[in-house]
Amino acid sequence: MPITLRKHAHAALQGARITAPGRPDREQYSVRMSERPPTGVTVVKLAWCCLLAGVVAAAMMFPFAGGLGLMSNRASDVVANGSAQLVEGDVPQVSTMVDAAGTPIA
Repeated sequence: MPITLRKHAHAALQGARITAPGRPDREQYSVRMSERPPTGVTVVKLAWCCLLAGVVAAAMMFPFAGGLGLMSNRASDVVANGSAQLVEGDVPQVSTMVDAAGTPIA
């Protein structure tokens, strides 16, 4: 809702500050550059936020990483079982290699 002032009222209020009813003055809560928090506090807050972001990212990636680990364990079990079946079979005592004519070569 725009406020229109007459010229003489505008001249009288030129140096005055007008605030909306029920709202505090902005300058009362403004922070000047000289009043900023110490650097150590800012660094600690930044480190805390980075740690929290890392924990959240790790929690979101855990199902994928766990699934990959489970799949690799199952794949290694399949390979180990295949190797164990080869060892359990009957191995011939003596093998002889022959050429096309039937003479032994090894």
